[in-house]
Amino acid sequence: MKRQLTIGRAIGMISLILTPVFAQNKGEIAGRVVDSATGQPLVSVNVTIAGTVLGGATNRQGEYRIAHVPAGTYSVRASMIAYQVVAVPVTVHPEATAEANFELAERALPLDEILVTATRTEKALQDVPVATDIVTLAEIEESGAEDISEVLEEQAGLQIRKNEGRGWGIQMQGLDAQYILLLIDGEEVIGRTDGLVDLRQIPVESIDHIEIVKGASSSLYGSEAMGGVVNIITKTASAPLAARFTTTFGTNDKRDPRGTLEFNRNGFGGLLTVSRNLSDGFDLDDSDVAHDGSPYEKTTLTGKLTRELSSSAKLTFSGYVYDETYRPVSVSSGETFDTVADEKRKHGSLALTWKPDTRSNLQIKAYASDYDRDTDKSFRVSGRLDQTVTNESQVRGELVYNRLFWGSHLITAGLDAFRESFDAVEISTVSTEVNSTPHKSENTKVAYLQDEIQLFEPLTLVVGGRLDHHSAFGSHLSPKANLHFVANENLSLRGSLGQGFRAPSIKDLHRTFINFAQGYQVFGNSDLQPETSTSYNLGADFNWHDRFLIKTNFFRNDLQDAIRSNFTGMQDNRLTFVTDNVAEAFTEGLESSVQVHFAKHFSVSGSYTFINSEDKETGDELLGISRHTADWKLAFNHKPFGLNINLRGEYDDGWLFSSGRGESAAVSRSPSYVTWDMRLGKRFNRYLKLHFGIDNMFDRTERDFEPRPGREIYSGFSLSY
Repeated sequence: MKRQLTIGRAIGMISLILTPVFAQNKGEIAGRVVDSATGQPLVSVNVTIAGTVLGGATNRQGEYRIAHVPAGTYSVRASMIAYQVVAVPVTVHPEATAEANFELAERALPLDEILVTATRTEKALQDVPVATDIVTLAEIEESGAEDISEVLEEQAGLQIRKNEGRGWGIQMQGLDAQYILLLIDGEEVIGRTDGLVDLRQIPVESIDHIEIVKGASSSLYGSEAMGGVVNIITKTASAPLAARFTTTFGTNDKRDPRGTLEFNRNGFGGLLTVSRNLSDGFDLDDSDVAHDGSPYEKTTLTGKLTRELSSSAKLTFSGYVYDETYRPVSVSSGETFDTVADEKRKHGSLALTWKPDTRSNLQIKAYASDYDRDTDKSFRVSGRLDQTVTNESQVRGELVYNRLFWGSHLITAGLDAFRESFDAVEISTVSTEVNSTPHKSENTKVAYLQDEIQLFEPLTLVVGGRLDHHSAFGSHLSPKANLHFVANENLSLRGSLGQGFRAPSIKDLHRTFINFAQGYQVFGNSDLQPETSTSYNLGADFNWHDRFLIKTNFFRNDLQDAIRSNFTGMQDNRLTFVTDNVAEAFTEGLESSVQVHFAKHFSVSGSYTFINSEDKETGDELLGISRHTADWKLAFNHKPFGLNINLRGEYDDGWLFSSGRGESAAVSRSPSYVTWDMRLGKRFNRYLKLHFGIDNMFDRTERDFEPRPGREIYSGFSLSY
């Protein structure tokens, strides 16, 4: 309790100290934003002043206020996902309030949504110079998705690989999940198992939107971002008081109750989300006791508190706690294994955002993460028990500063420093063998610089670089260049060239892992160097009358010094692997998506991705990469009646799969497949909404390559206040 009081007093003191510093004797802009068709107030509309970094957001009554605006005439712009952008001229006088009201009409395509991930500066989607996609809140809600993996499956160039017990990971442009950086509000999610972070851990109720940046992004985000970045932006409280409860029941005794509570009064807001997910798992073959899908229990708690110190400064505290237990049963070589695995993830962050003047923005952030995974594997026949305990942690501090110079150079400069730690132990109670990786830590210090140059009105050049200094392997520079050309109001072109890298993890450098049951071991290598890549992207967007949008992007990624576990023979009667820089490879291809709104309430969308990949050492295509994938969706959305229906299909032509280890490994190709999903939602009033869905409608099952549970039927309801 004393610690909580101390933290509260500290925040209060910061507020008292900073508020008079930031307050200035200037004018302000205020007004109201409503839906042009219904006249109803719109919540969370972004209202910004062009040529400055000043802005605000509407509350539940549709009202906004922007204080401390220097006297002058401005263009004030109101934007919101799924609505057309409106800009009006406003003249501000000292110590006076200028009124600017807006009526926004719905739009079909999300081209004006404001993103921050691609350049670490606020930009509308259509102006971003990097291949970027957004998943809006409306798309998330209409999809009926229970977790973000279901949402990301629909994005061109992305594939979701499902690995029971290890997580569901993202592939992007033919690069595995270990090359894709996963962020929540710009903060790295640690704790990967075989390169995967389980996407199902993030409840959709806490998500505002998702930003997807494709291609090497190491010049801004460093290691892990060789293939791209997925940034999950969570909601911020906007209503004076609101609550929501949602629950879903489905096949395999799935139960997903979730609740959200928010408040926002007098510059102080909070949002809390609690999620509980349970399932009995699934079994595709009754002839043995093994599970194809593990029973699990998951609990997630996320929270965000915001304190407006002034109109130009805000303090944000956010965090989440995640706990999962799953209990798979497996059979191998006549032995049955009962496993109990427990994952715990904790994260906390404190951030100060300050806009010192109309042309600059400063953010200072500190956060810490901790990840624990405990696994107990018991053998029914022999009575043997194997235990594995691992811990990872990270402590990090960041500073990002943006400033507009001479009206045409937007400079972004940043400093970043973090410390990563890891330890692990494996124990076999029968042979009394113990293998441990003692506590290891590595430090990284970072500086980066970027310049967005408006060469002339339709052409923007972005150049930048990042220098990482790692305590194990030294320094690494990651440069980039992006070009964006707006040919006309319908067509824009963009190209990018960047270098990426992935630093060897502490596990790669130091861990000795022994699987006592299956008889193999993997040794780390302290002499490892970073993996590097060169990424090329060239794309075009064509928009016709806000009804038709097609996006096409060509890409290539060249990888050098890829880190792999290299089979070296037998040692201590076990298959032995040593982590080394051994592989060179490339991926190249095409990703294309289309959205068509052909009637008032109907739309159709789809995407196609072709990937050619090769291991340059063997000449074979890379494991786990599908050459052809596609998805399509027909949607009906009638807002006055509160009804939305989605019918979605997915095609995958299969991928290479390796079974076994060492010299006995065998490579085969998974079968191609087509699946269909259907989702329906009906809102009866502002308080009640029902939903119903069928995943894998035609009951396709797969056991050998990527276990799928067959047809799943679910339904549920949402209550809102």
